[in-house]
Amino acid sequence: MLEGMVGDKPLPAGSVIIATSNNASDGVGDSMLAHAGNRVCIVRMAKPTADEWLTWATANGISRVVRAFVSMFPRVMASYLEGDNQKDNPYIFKPSSGVLSFCSPRSLAKCDVIVKHRDVLGENATMVALAGTIGASAAGDMAAFMSLEKSLTDVKDIVKNPKGVVMPKDISAQLMIMFQAVDTLATQDELTSFMEFVERIDSSEVQAVFFTMMMRSPKAVRLARNNAKIAEWAKNNHELF
Repeated sequence: MLEGMVGDKPLPAGSVIIATSNNASDGVGDSMLAHAGNRVCIVRMAKPTADEWLTWATANGISRVVRAFVSMFPRVMASYLEGDNQKDNPYIFKPSSGVLSFCSPRSLAKCDVIVKHRDVLGENATMVALAGTIGASAAGDMAAFMSLEKSLTDVKDIVKNPKGVVMPKDISAQLMIMFQAVDTLATQDELTSFMEFVERIDSSEVQAVFFTMMMRSPKAVRLARNNAKIAEWAKNNHELF
């Protein structure tokens, strides 16, 4: 940092040195002496919100089960630094607890491979692996989402009969269907048809999840921005944004 060297190799001219660390309150041993800290600019970075993480997750192939779980339980992206309102949060890292398995942007992405291979792993190994990755509380809640997914109507069948298929009452089921739609809809006709299904959902706030993810996905937005049904929905629900 001071000498501009990596071992015995000088850094290229114009190099900018950036380092990452942890908060001192995290209790993981990171520290910097005052004379070193005074030579750098220290910036605290915010954790991603649930919505920000979901945008990343959609673009990076994270399964609809994990995305629906995060959408339903946004507290998994909270921080103990937020104060007393997170003391009873069973999902997140807390320095005082000594627990090593908890929800974070990293561990939620890691658990996706477990969710995707649950049929191969079997129920017991899946639950043990999830608990060891995102904690017991989150693993129990994730199991309910995995069980629910098996009963959902496929988006391809919904597109064929958007007004006739049964609308699931459970919000988590509706979310999983919408996340699959963001991943799989490929034509204007399919999107228009699926919007007829979305409009049957009782909650406009839940409908807004689909609209938001379509507009934030680099792939899906090209389809959504030219769709008359999407434009009509946005005009009728502008107060949500």
